Amino acid sequence: MQENNHKERGLLAGVRILELASVVAGPFAASMLADFGAEVIKVELPGQGDAIRYSGVRKNDVSLWWKVSGRNKKNITLDLRHPKGQEICKKIVAQSDALIENFRPGTLEKWNLGWEDLQRINPSLIMLRISGYGQTGPYSPRPGFGKAAEAMSGVMQITGYPDEQPISPGFSFADTVSGLMGAFAVMTALHHRDGLGARKGQLIDVALFESIYRLIEWQVIFFDQLGVIPTRRGAKMGLPGSSWLINNYPTKDGKWVAVSASNRQVLNRVLKLIGGENLLADERFNGEQVFRHMDELDVITADWIRERECKDVIQSFVDAGAVAAPVYDIRDIFHDEQYAARDDILEMEDEELGRIRMLGVIPKFPQRPGQIRWTGKEMGFFNREIYCDLLGMSLEELASLKAEGIV
Repeated sequence: MQENNHKERGLLAGVRILELASVVAGPFAASMLADFGAEVIKVELPGQGDAIRYSGVRKNDVSLWWKVSGRNKKNITLDLRHPKGQEICKKIVAQSDALIENFRPGTLEKWNLGWEDLQRINPSLIMLRISGYGQTGPYSPRPGFGKAAEAMSGVMQITGYPDEQPISPGFSFADTVSGLMGAFAVMTALHHRDGLGARKGQLIDVALFESIYRLIEWQVIFFDQLGVIPTRRGAKMGLPGSSWLINNYPTKDGKWVAVSASNRQVLNRVLKLIGGENLLADERFNGEQVFRHMDELDVITADWIRERECKDVIQSFVDAGAVAAPVYDIRDIFHDEQYAARDDILEMEDEELGRIRMLGVIPKFPQRPGQIRWTGKEMGFFNREIYCDLLGMSLEELASLKAEGIV
């Protein structure tokens, strides 16, 4: 079990992030930075809080998702719609390195907290703005969620089976990728400001649809040069003209195996494994025109795997130096030795739920690993620390603001 040790300094110790964000992209970006030691001050609307607190399954009326999303963050309550709340926010901005927000474009400007307002207060501020369609362009004012971004990005169109509806992953794909993109952008801006001595802040504009559009880098040039429009091919690679053997196959015991042979050397190993020297020498699969016969090879592979149990298929591929993996559900992940060896599931002590397990810190820094210092706290848990210790308010002032509903 990882201890809730608050004293160990992380790689981002000394970096203060102000999070003005709710589900999912902004909080995810902040979480990535918090795991490596950044001080993240998360602002929630008094009496309401982040919508993650009310999303997903609960235990003893406690949000399980919040325990992960809110970990390592100093959550405070503050009404940004109120002029007093805006002035308090600006005082925190003056002492922060970066601000993360994912409101609809124009919202913070309406509250006197836009980029120009905050730049005057803190010229070295880095401001990450995540929205559905970005801060510019004709769609900018539209409300945007991850599913809409996935639809417009070109990703959904190539995901699923032919002649069936386009599908997207069963999690917040566009939001979490945008959170990763945002965290990367914040670190880039920090390097420019501090590492290169620029001492100048940066405005970062991340759009949900663009984050995953960036992942399908070959589509644009394929269409531009050849007019190629990729279509859905199930679990096969959507890359046109590909000689890669990539698909998911059912096994004898009712499980599924994912096979990936994306270069000639690995493909030859698969050919030899499932058909011996005869298949390896088959002219359909050993020439430059192999991509024309990939559907035939797909059927041969499927037939071979269907006759064997999952564990035997995986072991055979491992022994052959080829690539295959079982399709896991979360129960499999909990029992897998690789996940365990890399501390990808950590046990923590939580004030409300006792011992809980959650995903570990990723990516890995073996010499200076990230840390889960605490799990998500109840609303306003850090009000006194931030308002009194950081901003110098008296307890009487804090009590007055609470009575007014501002915190």
